[in-house]
Amino acid sequence: MEILNVTFIDNASHGYLIVDTEDIKRIVNDVNEISGFSGVRCGQVQLEEDCDLGIFLRDAKEKNIVVKIRETYNERFRCEKNYSPSML
Repeated sequence: MEILNVTFIDNASHGYLIVDTEDIKRIVNDVNEISGFSGVRCGQVQLEEDCDLGIFLRDAKEKNIVVKIRETYNERFRCEKNYSPSML
């Protein structure tokens, strides 16, 4: 069983799970399922909490990957909301 450590950032209005792009490509079954409400920046995907985070956790569970989430708060954090599978 693999353990993957990731960070969840809450910015008071929303939350995002920060995952390396390589882990997204390796774990998510269909990267086209991830919405444009998520973002890509500096080799990481910022998964929007309401739908895209669930896709990642579902597919990780299917692959027997335990996702350990460290939660943080940063009111200045802003997601680019520019996700496209071609950016991976």
